[in-house]
Amino acid sequence: MRPITRRNSAKGLICIPQEWTLRVYRAEVIVLRRINLGETDKVVTLLSRQYGKLSAVAKGARKPTSRIAGATEVFSCCSVMLALGRNLDVLTQSEVKVSFPALRTDLGRFAAASYITELTDAILPERLPAPAIFDLLLGALSALQSDANPSLVARAFELHAAREQGYEPTFTVCAQCHAPLGSPAPGFSPALGGAVCASCVGRVRDAERVAPNVIRLAQRLLSVPLQRASESGAGHHELTTLGRLMRAHIEYRTERRVKSAEFMDALVATTQ
Repeated sequence: MRPITRRNSAKGLICIPQEWTLRVYRAEVIVLRRINLGETDKVVTLLSRQYGKLSAVAKGARKPTSRIAGATEVFSCCSVMLALGRNLDVLTQSEVKVSFPALRTDLGRFAAASYITELTDAILPERLPAPAIFDLLLGALSALQSDANPSLVARAFELHAAREQGYEPTFTVCAQCHAPLGSPAPGFSPALGGAVCASCVGRVRDAERVAPNVIRLAQRLLSVPLQRASESGAGHHELTTLGRLMRAHIEYRTERRVKSAEFMDALVATTQ
C-alpha cells in the first residue's frame, strides 16, 4: 500500500492513503497527544509509519462504553481504521497493540515519555511519512517500559531524532572553522549546530563551554542504536547539560519549545 498526495490549500501537498477513493484506510499509529472535543469526543494527534503525523476525531471516545477509547491514550501503539474527513479524519475502529502501562504509573518514565512524544509532535510536519521517527519513538517507549534510565533514553532520542530530521549536531569538526576535532571540544554552539574548538569558542556568541565528558556522551549515544543507550553510563551533570544543549539545538531549528522538558528537568532535580 503506497501513499499518494492530494492538495490542501492551507498546507500544500499532503500525504494520504492510496485507497482514498474508498474514504477509509488502516494504519499503525502511536498516540502523541489528545484533547477533549465537546462532551463526548476527543481529537488525537497520531504518528503513523506510513502516513506520518495526522490528526483525527475519535467520536464518543469519552463515553464509558466506547470501543475506541484505548486508541486515544497517549503513548499507546494501536492499529486503527480511519475515514477521510474534510478537515480532520475520523477514527472508526482501533485495536491496542502495546499500551506501555509502566509509563503511566512511574512518574520518571511518564515525564520522559511525555517529553519525547511532545518533541516528536514538534519536529514533524503533518502528513509526511516518517518511518524512521516512528520506529525511533516506538523503541524509546519500549526502552522506558523496560526500566531504562529515563534521562538517558531522552538524550538518545534527541540525538537520533535530530539525525533523522537532517540536523544532527557535529562532534567531529569545529562548527565554526571546520577544523577536525582531535579531542572533545571545549564548547558547543546551538546556532552553529555542534561542537566548537578551543580557538573559536571565545569568538562564538552563543557557545557554551562544556566538560569533555558531555561531548563524549553525545558521541557514544550517536554511535549505537537507541535500544542500546543504557550501555552508555553517564552522570547527572552530563545528562542534564547534554539535554539543555540538545533542546537549544533543536529549538533553534524548529522554532518550537517543548514545554514538558521543564517538568522532566524539575522531576530529575528532585530525585538527585
